[in-house]
Amino acid sequence: MALDSVNCDPCINRRAYVLKAILHGTSDDAFWSKLSASARQSALEMRIHLDLELYPPGGFSDEGMARDIRRAADSKSESDKIDGLIVTIPSPAVAEAVRYAAKRGMPVFGLNSGYDEVSGRGGLVEDGSILFFTAMNEKMGGEMAADYFLRDLLGGNSQNQSQESIDSTMSDYYYYPDFLNGYCGYISSRRGFGELGVSFFESKEECCEIWFKSTEVACLLDAPSNSTEYSKYNTTSEDGNATIPFARRQLGMESYTHALYISPLGEKNSAYQQRFDGYRDRLLESTNSSMHVEWFELNISTPESMSLRLNNELGDCKYQFILLGSSRMAAATVKAVRAAGCHNKDVPTKVGTFDTSEEIFDLVFATRQLEFAVDQYNHMQGWAPVHFAALYVTTGIVLSSPPEGLYLSGPVLYTQGDTSVTDTLRTCADAAFPVCPNTLGPDGNPSKCPCSDRSKIVIGGVVHGITSDTFWDAVFAAAAQGADDMGVDLRFDRFEPQESNEILFRKMSAKILSLCQGGVDGLFVSLSDPVIVDAVKICQELNVPVMSINAGFAESKEIGLIHHVGMVESNAGYQAGFKMAELATFDKAICLNYESGIAVVQQRCDGFKEAIGELGIEYGEVRVPDDNEARFKNIVETEIGATGDWSGYAILIAGSPLIPPSLDLKKVHAGVVMGSFDTNDLTNEAIDNGDLLFAIDQQPYLQGYIPLPILTHAAKTKQLFLNHAIESGTSFVTSSPNEKLANCVAGSFPVCPEHPHEDYNYISDALIILGYVFFAIQALASLFAIAWMIYNRKATVVRASQPEFLSLVAIGCVIFAATILPLSVQGRYRFERNAITLQETETLSEDTQLVDAACMAVPWLICIGFVLIYSALIAKLRRIHTIMVSSLSLKRIQVTREKVLTTILGFLLPIIAVLTSWTLISPLRWERTVTKTDFVTGFPTESFGRCTSEHSAAFASTSACVIALCLAYALVLSYKTRKMPVEFSESTYIAASVIYFFQLLALGVPIMIIARENTNSYYVVFSLILFLVSFGITLLIFTPKIIAHRNRTSEEVLRSNRNSRISMVPQPLLLEESHGHGSSSVAQIRERARMSTILRLDTASVGDEERILERDGSVRKNLPHTSTDQGGSTSREDNDQW
Repeated sequence: MALDSVNCDPCINRRAYVLKAILHGTSDDAFWSKLSASARQSALEMRIHLDLELYPPGGFSDEGMARDIRRAADSKSESDKIDGLIVTIPSPAVAEAVRYAAKRGMPVFGLNSGYDEVSGRGGLVEDGSILFFTAMNEKMGGEMAADYFLRDLLGGNSQNQSQESIDSTMSDYYYYPDFLNGYCGYISSRRGFGELGVSFFESKEECCEIWFKSTEVACLLDAPSNSTEYSKYNTTSEDGNATIPFARRQLGMESYTHALYISPLGEKNSAYQQRFDGYRDRLLESTNSSMHVEWFELNISTPESMSLRLNNELGDCKYQFILLGSSRMAAATVKAVRAAGCHNKDVPTKVGTFDTSEEIFDLVFATRQLEFAVDQYNHMQGWAPVHFAALYVTTGIVLSSPPEGLYLSGPVLYTQGDTSVTDTLRTCADAAFPVCPNTLGPDGNPSKCPCSDRSKIVIGGVVHGITSDTFWDAVFAAAAQGADDMGVDLRFDRFEPQESNEILFRKMSAKILSLCQGGVDGLFVSLSDPVIVDAVKICQELNVPVMSINAGFAESKEIGLIHHVGMVESNAGYQAGFKMAELATFDKAICLNYESGIAVVQQRCDGFKEAIGELGIEYGEVRVPDDNEARFKNIVETEIGATGDWSGYAILIAGSPLIPPSLDLKKVHAGVVMGSFDTNDLTNEAIDNGDLLFAIDQQPYLQGYIPLPILTHAAKTKQLFLNHAIESGTSFVTSSPNEKLANCVAGSFPVCPEHPHEDYNYISDALIILGYVFFAIQALASLFAIAWMIYNRKATVVRASQPEFLSLVAIGCVIFAATILPLSVQGRYRFERNAITLQETETLSEDTQLVDAACMAVPWLICIGFVLIYSALIAKLRRIHTIMVSSLSLKRIQVTREKVLTTILGFLLPIIAVLTSWTLISPLRWERTVTKTDFVTGFPTESFGRCTSEHSAAFASTSACVIALCLAYALVLSYKTRKMPVEFSESTYIAASVIYFFQLLALGVPIMIIARENTNSYYVVFSLILFLVSFGITLLIFTPKIIAHRNRTSEEVLRSNRNSRISMVPQPLLLEESHGHGSSSVAQIRERARMSTILRLDTASVGDEERILERDGSVRKNLPHTSTDQGGSTSREDNDQW
């Protein structure tokens, strides 16, 4: 665990990480197409970006691949950021490139090719260049092929290997039927060698019962000792090593003379060489070197050239065995064999191949033209490196490498007699096991294999970790994350503390049986007691795949569970010895073991002893108490010496209870170097102080996580690692975790969940742009109106229209239309949400204050803009009306600017008071409401955001009342001044604007109510109303002025004024006109005089009003106060009109 890039604040965002795969496969090779599909599926599961492009046909070279790896390791820019590499290693040149990448700090994970370069001493795994590698043991695959070819020659298919060799490769014994003589002999293979073939069995009895019963041939449990057809090898060889007993058929050995190995021409790959080496060596070994084994490379670029070469090479039928290094030439090879009649000879030519496909399965099972196919689980090879690389770059956690350096994905032999390979399995393997919702095969076409609905896969777990044991917190958290990654149903409950372990184990046993009988697809358990082992055996009888974690490695292997996940104690001790020698120089090493003796601790010391012995260093073991520090100190000092600083000594502390007294010894004897098992705050502090070289962590997170993907694949793909142990440790901690990493560990590496898509019902960008266009049009219209008034400020129509009021109208229209701007602001949730649970926290979201301000800005802009428009028009009308009324009563009156502003403020101040109270008492706030949730996870899938407050309805109603009063008063004044010419008054158009406004409300408000849940429709209707109201008022108020100015020049207006000035006409002439034109002339004259006064008042400034009224008043006094009606009588009606 050593990645500085790990960041869990608030959770791990896997989407931010990038893996790059550089593989030697080409895009025209079906094997690599399937493997690539599996790798991409793995990346989808881990929600991480994978950059994977196969080389084009003929485009691969090991030099070019090495350059690509170095280039990826040197990537620096953010756009080319790579967090980890996944590679194959087909040649030493590529291996050196991998070492270069590792030295540059690039995590590298590998697969498929490179077994020799990776495994063993000095390999890429041991030197730390490769963190994880999975592949087939290529040489063993060749040996397996040779063994199967020789099944008629070898009774029991012996490998004649030493027991030491078998143990070193973690081999188990299996039994193989000798077809001719009914004898079941031994075969040695890794776990899983024959799991998918009926011709491999775990006991002689099983071999006889199943195989020979099906073939109706009698079975001998032991080889016939007196048979002349068999000679039995001794169980010990000349060098004293144990050998596997087998029987060799002597008759007909001379018939086996030639064997052939074929690989593709020009494909430089160490795997082909390793396959050939295993094939050749085993054939020579089994035939006393009498067989000739040849190898030629075949040009497979064109079918014609391939067929021609095969026909020439195989025409004489001299080869009894033909092994193909690649399945791409299988169909052509068996065709050539049959064309030459080699399959019908007394000793027929038999063909086997590496790799599988649906075509290969047909050749093995249907037409039986191939004897076998050696599989390397390419789906597992594609899936595993991506999965574990993603886990490492996001958490810093990686599996410990097994002793041989890699996790084996093969070899697995499929033979003609296999019954486990169903049609569905064959089809789905060829389609790379698609996972729903993906229904496509590797070639991009619809898959013949139904996609796997993993939500229906049920995985169970039962462990002894009780709720009070904090070690298991990480295990349970990791299991939940693993289930989420794989998309399966996890049933994993934690037991409360029990009165005794016996009760706990019985409850565990009952739970195990309940899960298995309930039909789980896989189960993981901790084998902490024999009663649990018994329950697991029942699960095995029910064909439930079971693996163990944490405890019970030996029991797990003994009863044949598919895997054990945990720290193999002896391996950990072994690695600790080499790690200590790497970090310090010492002459004697001591393992501190428990005095009482505990099996797992003893295994640690045994492994440490083995490593120290290989290093040629003196070893000692000291048993000490774990509960008596005085005795502890005395025993250790007696063993080493009570004095001195103990320079040259190294101590491995094999258990955590021994750490405190050991560190106390370090204070007295400073020269000793120490390492320990287990990690805690004390070991972290000791490492930082230099008192400990390292502490060994068994990584409980992996123990909980790994079973989920492994069992998911066991349920559907049937592909597993051949290693029994999947080692979560040994992980060496050589420095205390930084704060970020410590937080990640404390939180069990929380991953940001892949939440279902949530529809936030945001307003679309296109509609927001439309709203901005509406506002821009209104702003330009208002700006034009103001500019026009300024430009024509001396024109009579402009002066008569009181431009200071009309400017306020234009500004009010802009403010009103500006409501569109805050209406376009939208946010997510009011409070930050926990990235994992999506529960609201107490922290406000970054945009909350902005959205809240936008919410409250909407009523402010609507009300202020609207009131400003109509209060300015009201002030204008009220001024005209006041002057008109005063002129009728012949009173002197002065309408000052203060009086005009009082009218405007009389409407503005109440609405400002209401809005201020609203803002202070119950402001509008942005709230988002979840309307739909995911049925499975409960996470939101749809939500709506809107502005709301507790008392918003009351304040909105009050604001509406103020606006209504404003409109009503405007209508009243419009009616009273309705007879004024359009040049001087807008009463008609003000009334029209009010009616227009109400029409828009009558049409728009119901639509807004209906579209309340559709944010786009609501926004469009609301924005349209705001725009049409403001733009309509602008047109109604200013268009008549512009038209009047255009149609009536200033000279015409002045001429009209001169004709209507009564003060300029002598009184006798007026009276004479009155008598000459009938009884209505006096009324006409008075009307003309009144209009003249108002006209000049409109065109005058506020300070000139008194002078105009004073001069016109003297004129009116000389006018008659009565008029003659149609009947010749007089009336005071005209006078009343004033």
